[in-house]
Amino acid sequence: MYNKRPPITKKKMIEIGILIVIILWVLIFMINYFRYTKDQPPIFAIKLGAGSKCDDGTVTQYYGVGYVYRKYVSTSTNYSEFVPFWKGRKPCQESNGLPIAPTNFDIPNNPGRETKYRGLAYFYTNKVRLVGAYKCLNTEDECDVAQAGYDSYNIIDADGLYKVDPKPHMYSLFDTYGFVDDSVKQDLKYGDKQYIRTIYYYDFINHKILYKFGDVKYSSINEYDMGYAKDNRYIIRDYDSSKWGLLEFSEDGKYKEILKMEYDSINYDEDTGYYILLKDNKWSIYDLDNDKYVLSDMDDVIYDVWQNGNLTYYYKTGITYEGNTTFKIFNINRDAFLDKDNIVNVIASKKFVAYVNGKERKIHIIDYTATEYNEPIKLYFLDLDHDRKTHPAFEYEISSNYLAIIFKVYKGRELKYDFERYSISTTSWK
Repeated sequence: MYNKRPPITKKKMIEIGILIVIILWVLIFMINYFRYTKDQPPIFAIKLGAGSKCDDGTVTQYYGVGYVYRKYVSTSTNYSEFVPFWKGRKPCQESNGLPIAPTNFDIPNNPGRETKYRGLAYFYTNKVRLVGAYKCLNTEDECDVAQAGYDSYNIIDADGLYKVDPKPHMYSLFDTYGFVDDSVKQDLKYGDKQYIRTIYYYDFINHKILYKFGDVKYSSINEYDMGYAKDNRYIIRDYDSSKWGLLEFSEDGKYKEILKMEYDSINYDEDTGYYILLKDNKWSIYDLDNDKYVLSDMDDVIYDVWQNGNLTYYYKTGITYEGNTTFKIFNINRDAFLDKDNIVNVIASKKFVAYVNGKERKIHIIDYTATEYNEPIKLYFLDLDHDRKTHPAFEYEISSNYLAIIFKVYKGRELKYDFERYSISTTSWK
């Protein structure tokens, strides 16, 4: 005889069933959460509300047991969430196709007065007084006050001497509005044409996004090292067409179009107040104040325009081949002033022009009769791009009255090297 195993009670069977259900739920939950981290929709979930319309996109929803996965796709947002079932859908878009900015959020103390801090973009007046903040929408904590925009022909980036790096942040307008960059990070290997930037024009007093652009450029850099625009006329890139235009912003938050968004490049020349334009593969210099073209229909890139002491206008152009640019100078009538081979750098002022012959590795200084009076300055190398660990080939400073120019010629790229100093009077040329 043996003892017979007691039968499993109904209660025990229920407990085992509940345990199996919990284990399966935990397993499915873990699988679906892992898929969420890979930006993939869940499995073993009911797809409801598929294709639910946002004003400029869709929201697709998957319901599991106790949770919901939502995928938001629109022109300005592209993200997903994995939340408890009772958490409602986020407001998607307003009727004008712009996202709804959060209004109730804490603004942590920002002791370093950084423009980007803990998922917020901070707007300061004169880098001291906090006037507003923006909470990241498209990114977790990468949004920032917009920095100076970029296109393939930026004058300030074409010449290592004038290149500004890092780019300045944009100054706020009327203590009420600012440009904020909430772009999803992308691979930069394809350059300007590949990178899609999301720039919002933001009312940080009322927490409202007013416009969406593809990029923004400044006209000048103020005393606080921030980018601003003359007469509040900002060079703006259209989000959809990627074309540049010129928009003038006013205190009511609106703008009027000064130049249509139909240009491949626009740059502002602070010295003359002219705009350098590229459209349909043709370059022009435009006098906005007098509504006329100073120069038009040029095939080669125009990098700069200026006026000498005799009130004659000149412009710098150049041809780039295999990454190397040869610069040339013409007067506004298109007569050649400096047309030589191997000119890799040009410095223009009211009284003189200095240029670097890359083959000779020398700086030549001439007046506007093209007369060279001083001995050329020998360079040790040609690189002008530099950072905290390297020197440029040379630096220069022009006196306020344009009567003298001082060159510092470095003996090597590394910081351990010293420099040679040359002070040249443009009156006696010695």
